[in-house]
Amino acid sequence: MPTRISQLIAVVSGIKAETEAQLVKLTQIVKNPDLLGGLEKTYSQARDEGNEILPAPQVKKVRITADQVLTEAQRTLTRQWDTALTLDTANSGARGLVKVGDTPLLTDVPVGHLLYLEKELLSLQRLVDAIPVLDGAVTWTEANAEPGQHRSNPVVTPHTKKVPFNWVLSEATQYHAANVQMLTRDDVIGFATTITVSGAMYADRKAKILQRLSDLAVAVKMAREEANAAHVQDRQEGRAIFEWLLSD
Repeated sequence: MPTRISQLIAVVSGIKAETEAQLVKLTQIVKNPDLLGGLEKTYSQARDEGNEILPAPQVKKVRITADQVLTEAQRTLTRQWDTALTLDTANSGARGLVKVGDTPLLTDVPVGHLLYLEKELLSLQRLVDAIPVLDGAVTWTEANAEPGQHRSNPVVTPHTKKVPFNWVLSEATQYHAANVQMLTRDDVIGFATTITVSGAMYADRKAKILQRLSDLAVAVKMAREEANAAHVQDRQEGRAIFEWLLSD
């Protein structure tokens, strides 16, 4: 029965972890000469009639051989290599169609790139979120504005100047001088016309882009899942490699 790409993806990380652990173990074994070394030591009399007390025979068995290490490495690596080859072959052939609604947006996109695109869309979403929006209380226009900029309607405000004047608190009499206080008043001496220019974005446009990003992210994910549902032919390489590698 053909293997699904999604099934390979589900097991490949576990196989890799098991293989790495087993290779570490095998490396530790071959770095320990005591495990690969053995000893058989016996003693005999120098003369046929000798009756010297000799040490007892010594036997130290080899606990593992190089062939056993290679056989275990073959078993472990063949499983990982075959799985990786099958997955890599599948990924290089699997393609996804990114479709938003009824609109095909991207065709024949490799699965690996679809996964990459999912992450990139999240980064783009964070950027769009940070873009400021135009003040909704102001009327904006693009007329006579530089590309990408917006101009407000002219706002006319009075321009004033403080003018000093005397405020008579009490009139002068024949006995007292006038009580006068110096004050200022704002006299309108003109009018100011203000046009605000902004490079911000209309709030509804920002909302529309964010919604499209959300729709696109869903479409990319669906395309990846659909591509990963394709069937592939299992392939093997471990046996051929080790048969040649370990041949006499």
